[in-house]
Amino acid sequence: MIKYELEDLLNIRKIRAEKAQKELIKKKRLLEVAINDAEKKQKELEEFKRWRFEEENRIYEEIKGKLVSLDYLDNVRLKISLLREEEIMKAEAVENAKQAVREAERDCEEARKKYKQISKEVDKVEEHKSIWLEDIMKESEEKVDLDIEDFNSPSIGWKEENEWDLW
Repeated sequence: MIKYELEDLLNIRKIRAEKAQKELIKKKRLLEVAINDAEKKQKELEEFKRWRFEEENRIYEEIKGKLVSLDYLDNVRLKISLLREEEIMKAEAVENAKQAVREAERDCEEARKKYKQISKEVDKVEEHKSIWLEDIMKESEEKVDLDIEDFNSPSIGWKEENEWDLW
């Protein structure tokens, strides 16, 4: 059988498409991880906000109506300040996680586009191969038809009673 001239190119493109597909799968997994991380951090922030509000109220209720020293009052302010700073840090972590999601989405989209482009290239070569194979089959059929015609051509025929007639 005749070898397809672009078979090596087709194989290379198939290998590239397979690598691009694996990369896309990897990027999708990384996106899922980033989304889960961002959701987890958002949930932690919301829980911390509720807890911080309750904790501040508890601290204020503890000193409400009591005579406290300035040092104790400074410690209360420091505790509340530290709680609010921790909330800010958790909010920043949420924003960083959301940024990581956006980057992972961008990476995933780039991998998807690359895979799509490489797949189109493979499809083009496979389509060319299909057309090439059809042409080869037509040529083979035409050759077989010509061979059959040559074989069946009436150059020698029978006459009555075993006599040969040459045309």
